Amino acid sequence: SGSLERHVFVDDKKDKKIVNDCPVLSFDEFCHIDAGPKSTAVAIAGSNARKSIHSRMQERGVHSCSVLASNSVQLQDVQIGEGCILCPFTTITS
Repeated sequence: SGSLERHVFVDDKKDKKIVNDCPVLSFDEFCHIDAGPKSTAVAIAGSNARKSIHSRMQERGVHSCSVLASNSVQLQDVQIGEGCILCPFTTITS
């Protein structure tokens, strides 16, 4: 039996049910899915909101993950922390 990856958006406002062909779940719905280990990438511009969401996720045992576009570039000596999101054509220099 292999692993199954499922991508969802987590949004407590839930203005839509589907975004980019992915289901939109509330925070509680996401936390109650019986899916084994879960991880998230928090894509919120406001640092205070991002920290708050990250803390809520950690309290529920949800880990951070990074999302890296296949054509993003990281040059030597670059250290990027867990939870980063690198979009297509992003270049990180040292």
